[in-house]
Amino acid sequence: MINLTKDERAFYKKMLSNTSKLGCKSISLNAKKCITGSILSKKEGSVCYKCYALTGCYQFPVVQDAMARRMEFFNSPNFIPIMVWLLSSLRKKKFRWFDSGDVQSVLMALNILEVCKLTPDIKHWIPSKEYKIWRDVLKIEKLPSNVCLRMSSPNIDQEPLKGFNNTSTVHENKKAFGLECKAYRTLKNGNMLSLKEFTNLDHNNPLIKQLGNCGNCKACYDTTVKNISYPKH
Repeated sequence: MINLTKDERAFYKKMLSNTSKLGCKSISLNAKKCITGSILSKKEGSVCYKCYALTGCYQFPVVQDAMARRMEFFNSPNFIPIMVWLLSSLRKKKFRWFDSGDVQSVLMALNILEVCKLTPDIKHWIPSKEYKIWRDVLKIEKLPSNVCLRMSSPNIDQEPLKGFNNTSTVHENKKAFGLECKAYRTLKNGNMLSLKEFTNLDHNNPLIKQLGNCGNCKACYDTTVKNISYPKH
């Protein structure tokens, strides 16, 4: 266990985010730094086109500064022991990596997997579009049993990627591949909109702010769920 001062503990606790939809902690990086995503964000028809993490509050200077500190943290020599300390204190035993941004290197990916191995009581979900990085990582390191690495297809309505155990897709004009995520059309009170109601929602409709509720669903973390398909939103 790493020894930290009171001020250091307070500082590092700010590295984690609260993801209200998921009801758990997560960690994020600047989406501008995505290797694959930054290219896809300029491509109409890709799942990253008009990325939410490149607009709105994500562009506030205070948020950008926080993202920069997280990048420094990921690259620090004490990243592994400090992350293990942070995750060991969580009450909810599930964690999402990269609610914005993505893995930057093979070394970063290996460090993440080491953290996962050292926190075996926590379910880890790693969504990613960095296919080459993870292919290289998986040649030298097996995924721990408490990790679900979901590789995302780059384009809307594209089939799940080959060569990975767990994947995700985004559908708009085709049926969902595998399990359809219902969170995007589930209100905070638990009621669910029909697919037609969801698709026809105007951006000015006040219901928009009530959508996005994962509830007790843990499908994203479940390695037995091969593909999850998210409706375009």
